[in-house]
Amino acid sequence: LPSKLAWCGTVPSRRDEHATPHDDDLLRALRSAASINMAGKNMAFAMKTKTEVAAEAAENITLENAHALNLYQLRQELTRRGIFDDIFGAEGEKKTINFNSLLQVLVAELAKEEEARQAAHAAEVEAALGRATPATADGAAPAGETLAEKLAREKAERKAQALERSAKRQAEKAYFAKKKEENEKLAKEKEEREKAAAESGGVTEIEAEAEEAPAEEATQGAWRSNVIG
Repeated sequence: LPSKLAWCGTVPSRRDEHATPHDDDLLRALRSAASINMAGKNMAFAMKTKTEVAAEAAENITLENAHALNLYQLRQELTRRGIFDDIFGAEGEKKTINFNSLLQVLVAELAKEEEARQAAHAAEVEAALGRATPATADGAAPAGETLAEKLAREKAERKAQALERSAKRQAEKAYFAKKKEENEKLAKEKEEREKAAAESGGVTEIEAEAEEAPAEEATQGAWRSNVIG
């Protein structure tokens, strides 16, 4: 029976440099399948694990459990998805039918579905956070902007704002330094004017006293002459 067929191919030991993400998913699935084909004391545990994973895969096939399906189940799933005949042909005339080839096609389909789910989830998150709203005058995110683009734009805006604040602080620092210099200059000029005014005022008083003294003495001399005469 097809359900009893076992895959016994060789699993690559390392990743090919030209491998695609789908190839990586397939490689993980093949390694998981190969790890079950062990002998010795772990065989019972491995078979139990395979049975549990297979039961889970029968309910919900994912990238993590697709390897547990047998050849018949893989073909049945691809037929249910409507892609078996397109890829392999009704009688396998387009591509060889074996566990490896069936698993490869299913893994590729599951990977595409996972990518679509992740994209839909990211779109929902962006919509919930208002990332996809039209641009407004207050700097809201432009339409169609992704979360990564939004974060990059906000980072650039924060950097520009920080540079602007720094330039403003430098300008204020220069302004206050200039004002301090001007105030010191004005204070020095005021001090010099007051000093000059003080010196100028003292000389004037002395000269005035010197001019008034001879006049007073002349008046007193004339008075004496009149009295004596």
